[in-house]
Amino acid sequence: MYIAAIRALLKLTDRGTLKDKRRVVKGFLAEMERECRVSVAETGWQDSTAFFEAGLCKATSDHRVAERVIDHVSRRIYEDPRFCYVELRTEIIPMG
Repeated sequence: MYIAAIRALLKLTDRGTLKDKRRVVKGFLAEMERECRVSVAETGWQDSTAFFEAGLCKATSDHRVAERVIDHVSRRIYEDPRFCYVELRTEIIPMG
């Protein structure tokens, strides 16, 4: 089994209220959950209107699937005009 793990610190391109930020973050995480069938969470910077940290992960029996998930999520983050990435960390963790 492999765990594909992604931690992204992102900066929103349009600053607004916390309510505006939550709408963008919730939408992005829902898109990733739907497109990649990953588990998602906002993991940091909850009180900031400019930044957010997201964690995404997927468990799979195929290393290639883990690589594809990381590639897809990374590409979507880089291409999304709603924010720019500050830091993006990825890891594939083998489990037994």
